[in-house]
Amino acid sequence: MENFHVEQDQPNFWIGLLVAFILGLVGSVVWATVYFFGYLAWLVAFLMVYVMAWGYKKFNLVMDKRGYICIAIFAFLEIALALILAFIFVAMSTDMSFGEALKETFMYLFTNFSFIINAVFSVIAIVVACIIHNHIEKDKEKKITEKTVIDVNPIETKTEENNGKEIKDDANISDNKNDNKDIKQ
Repeated sequence: MENFHVEQDQPNFWIGLLVAFILGLVGSVVWATVYFFGYLAWLVAFLMVYVMAWGYKKFNLVMDKRGYICIAIFAFLEIALALILAFIFVAMSTDMSFGEALKETFMYLFTNFSFIINAVFSVIAIVVACIIHNHIEKDKEKKITEKTVIDVNPIETKTEENNGKEIKDDANISDNKNDNKDIKQ
C-alpha cells in the first residue's frame, strides 16, 4: 500500500499581518476617496476590517485576538495617515511648502466638524466590525467542530467472564485471527 502524505498549509502570522496591512492601505485610499466625495466614509472603515481580516486569516489560517488587535490598530492608523497625506498633497498643490501644508492639514483636521464626525464613526465602525467578525468566526468554528465530532464506541461482545461484557481492541482481534489460522492448519 502506498503511504499518502497530505501537505497542510502552515500558519504564517507575519505574512498574514503584512497582507492585512496592505489591504488596509488600499482600504484607506478608498476611505479618503469616499470622504472627499462627501459620502459616509465610516461604512468603508467597517468593510475594511472584513477585508483585512480575510487577508490575515488567509495566511495565518486562524483568526485570533492578536489578529483583531493588529487589524484594529492598522485600520486606525491607515485611515488617519491616508487623510493627512491627502490633505497635505491637496494643500501643496496650491504652492504651499510641506511644512505649511502640514500645519494647514492639522488645523483643518481639528476644526472641520464633518471630518471629526466621520473619524469618530470610523473608529466606532472598526471596533464594531471587529466584534461582529469575531462572533461570526466563533460561530463558524463551532459549526465545524459540531460536524467533525465522531462518536467511536468500542466493539462489545458478551462473555461470562467479565460480567457479560468484554471489550475487544485491536490486540484481541489480531490474537483471534492468529488463533483461527492455527485451527485451520
